[in-house]
Amino acid sequence: MSDPQSNSSNPLAIAEQPGDLSLASGSQPKCCLIEIATTLPDAQVADAIARQLVQARAVACAQVSETLRSTYWWQGVMEQGDEVKLILKTTSMASQRAIELLRQSHPYTTPEITLRMVEWVEPSYLQWVIEETRVR
Repeated sequence: MSDPQSNSSNPLAIAEQPGDLSLASGSQPKCCLIEIATTLPDAQVADAIARQLVQARAVACAQVSETLRSTYWWQGVMEQGDEVKLILKTTSMASQRAIELLRQSHPYTTPEITLRMVEWVEPSYLQWVIEETRVR
């Protein structure tokens, strides 16, 4: 996997203007909401990581799903097991810090960590995420 900073088209490199949430005729805010998702072995691990990232203000919100069943190949053997999904809400400015903390805390050797830019978000929610992820 490549270093996120080395790829200029990587969403982590997007410039963010936290104070600029102006909307022109219903258009999108100029700042992006980022959702980071991962899977973890159980809710206790997910809750601990969620608390750590919210406490560090790397994310504004963390959501832990109910148990889901994953089927996958691992080291040449088909595996199946229960996991939970952790979804983290942050901004492009804070996303790199969130991913670094997630990688440090993740118990898996090869964790699933995905990032997506949310296409549209309620402006007041976005403003809340920006405020909660500001480094203090």
